[in-house]
Amino acid sequence: MRPECIAAVAQVLGQAPTPAQIRNIETRLARSMRAEAAADPQAWLALPLADQLQAAAKRATTDIQAEAVLKVRRGHQQVLAVAKMQKQLDEFPGTPFEALSRAIAFHADARGSQLSMESAARSIERHAMGQLIEALEATDAKFFGLIENPEGVRALVRELHGQDSGNATAKAGAKVYHEVAESL
Repeated sequence: MRPECIAAVAQVLGQAPTPAQIRNIETRLARSMRAEAAADPQAWLALPLADQLQAAAKRATTDIQAEAVLKVRRGHQQVLAVAKMQKQLDEFPGTPFEALSRAIAFHADARGSQLSMESAARSIERHAMGQLIEALEATDAKFFGLIENPEGVRALVRELHGQDSGNATAKAGAKVYHEVAESL
């Protein structure tokens, strides 16, 4: 980073940035420049370097703000999760270790009143697979034949990555997959 850029960062921070902070800023700018260039390569190449840096800085700023909001939200969620788990441990008639074991893995003796993480994960998985299969069958009955041949698999993979394969069945399958994945 150029000395005048470091001075500008120091002015914003109110102190001289550390070498680690400088590396972090450079990394973020480089990542933002790649993302901006990938979004519209022709327009990006037409911009002067100063405008490219300005666009990358704006994107990096937006990303940093979004990360800060997400960090706060995750902190709140963690506090709620810890409180919920503590309540489960306190209310369980056995030892805290038994309560924790039941919170993680399914036990068939019906002593716990909470759904285990294992059971919840299985439920979510089965629900998602049911949605996926039901939607794929409704979309195109030939879909399962598609995944049995190598060309069909290649077409599906292309569609999943946003490339047009020219195969309507693969396109419909990718659309359904993305919908289910987004809902998860």
